[in-house]
This record gives sequence, structure tokens and C-alpha cells, in this order.
Amino acid sequence: MALENGGFELGYRPDFDQYGNKPVHTACVFEVDVTGGPITKRYTVERGEIHNPAGWWSWYAHQRNNSPVPWDPNNTLGWCEPEIRVSDPTHARHRSGSHAGYLFTYRRIHEGGLFQQVQVTPGARYRFTAFGHAWISNDDSQPPSCSLPGCGALAYPVGAAGLNDDQRSVRLYVGIDPLGGNNPYSQSVVWSDGWHIFNAYRDEPLSVEAVAQNDTITVYLLSSTLWPVIHNDVAWDDCALVEVTAAPSPCRGTPRVQYARVVNVLPPTVTPERAAAVFSSCWAQGRQTVTGSYDDAGIGDLDERKAVLWDIPQADEGVFVGWYAEHYPGVVVEFAGHAEGDPLRLTYPTTYHPPTITSPYGPRGTGFHYGLDLRSSWNLWQSEALAAHDGEIILAGVEPGREYFGTQVQVRALTARGEIITRYAHLVAADNGGVYVKVGQRVLAGTPLGRCDNTGTSTGDHLHFDVRLNGAYTDPEPLIDFPNVPPEPPDNEGQLLSLHIQTLEPGALDFLRQSQPTGVKIVSEIGAIQAVSDAAPEALLVYRHHLTREDELACLADPVNRARWFIDQFYEQIAPLVDAARVDYVETAINETMDGDKVPAAIAFEHAFIDELARRIPEALPLVATIAVGNPHESQFPLLVPLASHVIQHGGAFGYHAYWPVDHGRSYLVEQWPWHAGRFEAMDAVIRDALGYGVPWLLSECGACGWDAATNAYDPAAGWKHPACFAGNWQDYKRDLLQFAGLLKASPARVRGATLFTVCPPSWEWNWFTLDAAQLAELADALEA
Repeated sequence: MALENGGFELGYRPDFDQYGNKPVHTACVFEVDVTGGPITKRYTVERGEIHNPAGWWSWYAHQRNNSPVPWDPNNTLGWCEPEIRVSDPTHARHRSGSHAGYLFTYRRIHEGGLFQQVQVTPGARYRFTAFGHAWISNDDSQPPSCSLPGCGALAYPVGAAGLNDDQRSVRLYVGIDPLGGNNPYSQSVVWSDGWHIFNAYRDEPLSVEAVAQNDTITVYLLSSTLWPVIHNDVAWDDCALVEVTAAPSPCRGTPRVQYARVVNVLPPTVTPERAAAVFSSCWAQGRQTVTGSYDDAGIGDLDERKAVLWDIPQADEGVFVGWYAEHYPGVVVEFAGHAEGDPLRLTYPTTYHPPTITSPYGPRGTGFHYGLDLRSSWNLWQSEALAAHDGEIILAGVEPGREYFGTQVQVRALTARGEIITRYAHLVAADNGGVYVKVGQRVLAGTPLGRCDNTGTSTGDHLHFDVRLNGAYTDPEPLIDFPNVPPEPPDNEGQLLSLHIQTLEPGALDFLRQSQPTGVKIVSEIGAIQAVSDAAPEALLVYRHHLTREDELACLADPVNRARWFIDQFYEQIAPLVDAARVDYVETAINETMDGDKVPAAIAFEHAFIDELARRIPEALPLVATIAVGNPHESQFPLLVPLASHVIQHGGAFGYHAYWPVDHGRSYLVEQWPWHAGRFEAMDAVIRDALGYGVPWLLSECGACGWDAATNAYDPAAGWKHPACFAGNWQDYKRDLLQFAGLLKASPARVRGATLFTVCPPSWEWNWFTLDAAQLAELADALEA
């Protein structure tokens, strides 16, 4: 019997059967007390929201109470019943034909799918394939080609390093139960590798193989979502079941099922003590076989056979490889335990940069510190612990008797040097989402394990990392491949003084062509970008999308959603220009908002903006902290440190507004430099002291501004032509501009450019600040001199 209705083109199951049941609305339910926990009850239901495609049955997991979801404590609904049906052709969710299988939840999460039992030949090997993808969205107006992770066809393997919450928001699998049962949570089900697939089908289907143990096998489709967004929609299409190999003739020793076998072989000269140590390590690695026979590692009709040969001198390794190739072709040969093996190297175990050891391995006070403390904090820098090597999770939580480590993860592996166990301690509590992995899970080097914190006996946020090699602690520092500290931005070279352009006015392009500045800024005038880029092709081009003050302040109340909304305003126009290398930086939505009690909320928005920009326009660099002159208060400078770390990781910069006061012709540029135009240098010093390096500065507005020295107050509209400022004395203003350019060159901070406010029509309210074509030409000449 073949798989029925693999393309979902044959409609639905009947409305009623001979017993009065409703096959079209029947689903198998697997109840849990807490989402992600064990199954506590199984039953079937008839639900109007369930519409079983012909040949298929629905299944889903359901949380029966209001327990918080472990990774999302605000969600107390947990896994919920999905709606299941065949897709409408107009929604274009099908891959072929006119329909697809469709499963979705609205503002809820789910784990479930479809299954079908198929008659087969016992002993034959079968391959089940299916194409699937998801639309995960918080916006009804978002097109079906865009999900939370971005637009276009996106796909990531489950477990891939560096994925954010949006990219991990759905997992898709296909499975085969070779025993033909109807429980997707049975240990007998063989599952494919998982994928996070969004917006479109991959070219390759999800695929899994298994050998039939009965005359019926069961094939499964599974989707599992993480976040209760508006749309958790999943489509399946073009399912296929094929016989890969026919049932073999009966023979002695045929494996009951195919499995990946690993056999560890000890040499005949091994001592009992050494044999016991190897056995203990291999048993802990997954109850691997240990033997003294090299033949034992080769025999057997298995597709995957690995022989791990212990304590073989490197000079003899080629002999053993050749022996297996001759007598047992197909066996993978590895070597372990010999002192001449490859040196043990570990991946740097945290996302925090630059690497900073806050407490080394060795004597500490009256005791001994058996690990390495590394600067890390989820609260301050969103630092995550990373697996230092491939291996298996053997602990994820609090270790009884060692509660002083707080929440921890341990990873174990068998290496050429023997057994290694690494510990990652003081993580955020598991019930607060601080642990990402489970015991028994296999991880790769660099896999995120959890969030760094201060649980247990600890005096501050950090990551405690220790290494046990064959049961003995060893200093981790020489084993870690520490990443290079992010390079400093280039020295303050080039023509730093440039233009802030609101419209292209006479003389602006000529100034850019002559001076070739390091940067230039355009405000909302997207049509000017190509001409400006052509005039100064090497300049870093900043794009700012202007908002009303009301819209800017709204960003502080809802950072994540407003960051998405903000980028939506210009995404279609600016993303192609970034891809074409016409735009380098995109400036934040909030302009001169980081002051007083708004600083924490403003910083929260900047973090959300950086993440959303990286997700939506990955090649764009973020320009944040466009801080009004004289702000924030010195006591608030440390709040900028995590933001600086975050923006540096994404290649971005800070954009302080470097205005300086002029009181009726008297300039305070130099006299008041530390508190006005040069205030960014003090912020940079605090950042440098905390991180070990400074943040790049692209001063996105600058210039002279009218100021009353008696009241220490600016008139924000009083540009250089205003009576309160230079009263139109161009020579005095030019002298200040040249001196300002010199101060930037000599600054201890790393300045990438400064854009002079502003280029706009004479009729605009900012006309007191503008320079005409003749003045721009004279300034370009003076800057060259």
C-alpha cells in the first residue's frame, strides 16, 4: 500500500463513519502538565477546528493547566490545540498542485502535525520525505514572504550556533515509527534532522529512513513553535514514502535495527587500570562498547560502524587504517588516548568581547580556584555561554551537593586525550529561561548553552568555566582559542568634517567632490543618495528617517515592536541601497532623546533597534546614541557601556551631536569643549575603561549654536547666522569650523566623521544654519590647506 494523498489534493476524510463518528474532525491528543514535559495522558477528540486531509490523522500536544512555559514564563497557556485543514489555493502555500496541508495557531504555541499508517514489507528500508515551511508573524499586514526572522526563503538547521529567538521560533521534523504505532512520543520513532524553515519551501525535503519492523509503519509530520505570536502557521506538501532497499534474505547476526555503532578497542598491552579508566569514560559517553578484539569493531551488517583504537602510536596508525580497509571496508577508524595525538583545543566559551579573565585558575585567598572566571552578563551585555567542544549534555540545572555553582551546564566528550568534562556555572535559573539545553542532547562547539548570570555563591555576574580531563581539573586558559580583540577603528584620518543634507542645495555636491570626506548624512531624502554616493564614493553614508517627536517618544514605550515598525517605514527603499553599497549606516529612530529619566528607556530601544536592523538589513551598520549636546549626565555614562558593546559587535557607531556655544560672537568651542562639543570624549573614556576599547563616533550633527552664558542655555534655532550666535560673520564661523576639525583630528576618541548641520532650502526653519555654494566652496578650500 502506498502513501495516500501525499500532495493534499484529495480533500478531507468523511464527515461520518458507519459508527456515527466524525473522521474529518478527529485528533489524537497527548496531554502534558507543563509544556516540554512528559506525556501524562492520551485520548482522542472531535473538534470543529480539525479537518483531517484524506488519508491523514491529526495529532497535537496540549497543556492541561496554567503552568508557565519554561522558556517563556509569561505564557501560561503552553501548547494549545491548532487548527488543521487543507490550504486555500489563493494563499499560495502549496508547493505543487493547488493545496497543502496547513496547521496554525493564533497567539498561541503548538506542537503537533499529521500522521498516516502505511502497509509495507517487514525488513525493507523506507525513506519518508516531505517539504515544509512556516509563516511566523506578529503582523497581519505582513506579506507571506516575510516572517519574524526576515523576508525571503530562510532556513537554519536546528542547533546551529548564533541563532536568535526569532530564527529559532519554529522547528520542523518528519518521522517514521518502524513499529507502526500511533504515538509520536514513542522511543521507537526515528526523526529527521530538524530545521527552522520560513516563508518558502527549501529545495531539499526533510528526510528520514528506517527499516520496517512490522507490516505497518507510521509516518509523522511535526512542527513545534516557541512564541505566542499572531501567526504560527505551518504548511506541508509533496510527502513521499519510497522503499530504499528490499528486505534482505535471512542470515545469522542481522541487526535488529540499524544504528550507529561505536566500538572502542584496547591494545593487548593495556593494564587493568587503564582498561577500567577507558571503560568508564566510554560508558559515560553513551554506553559505548569496549573490547580487546579489532575484529569485533568491524563485523556486523551495519551502515555506520566506527572503530576507536586506543593508545596506538602515531607511527602505526596507517597500518591499522589499511587493515580495516582490506578486511572490513566501510569502517571509520579513529584514534584516541595516545600522548602524541592532536592537542586539545577549546572554543572560547562566552559571547562577551573582548575576552576578559576576572579570576584565573590557581590559588585564590586561602583556597584554590579550579576554574576560570570570564567577564559575562546576560543582564548587562546579553552574554551567553557557548559549548567549548562537541559533546553530550550531562547536567543542565543545579547539581545536588554543589549548589554553590548555581545553575550550570556540563558537557562531556571523549577526545584523543581521554574524557573531558567542561562546566559552565552561575547561569540564569532554568525556570527563567537561562538554560537552552537538556540532558542527553548532543551539542557542537559554539552552541549556545544558556545565559550568564550570578546564581549560586557568587559576588557578581560572570561565567565560571572549568575543565576536567580524565577526572582531574586542569587550567582551561592554555586550552582556549581566544578570539582576537575587535580591532580599533582607524585613526582619525581623512577629511572628518562633512555635511548633514536634508535637500540637495547648490554647492553641496561640489563640496563633497572636492573634500572627499570620511562620512556624509542624508535625512529622508532617499532620492539624493545616489548622487551623494557618486560624489563621495568612499564616504560612509548615513541614512536617517525623520519621525515626528510623538513617534520618537512612542518608541520608548514599546521598543521591540516600534523598532520593527520604524524599519518598516523605509525597508523597501533602503535595503536595496545597502546591498548596493550606497548606504552604510542607518540611524536610530530616536533623535536627541537620551537625557534625564528617559535614558534607560532610550537605551532599551537602541538595543532593540540594533537587533532588528541586523535581522532585517544585515549589511547595514547601526548608528545609535544620537545624544543632544551636553547630555546625558556624567552619572549616566556607565549605562552606555552595554550599548557600546552591543553596537560594536554589529560594526556600528555612536552619533553624539557635537554643537558648541557662541554668545553673540564670542565662541566657547575650546573653553567649553569637555562639556559641549567634546563631551563624547568623556563618555568614550568610561566605555574604554569598562570594555578595554572605545566605541567609534560618527558625530551626526555639529556646528555653532547661539548660547546665553549668563543662563547656560542654548537657543536651538540660533545657527551661525542668527544674532545670538555669529550674526552671519562667515569668517569667524569658518575659523571655528577649522579649529573644530583640528580638535577632532587630535581627539583621544576614534572619530569616523562629523556632519555639519545642515543643508536645506533657505525658506526652511533651519535657514540660520545653512551655508551657500560660495561658503561651501571656501570651506572646502580651507580644509584642504
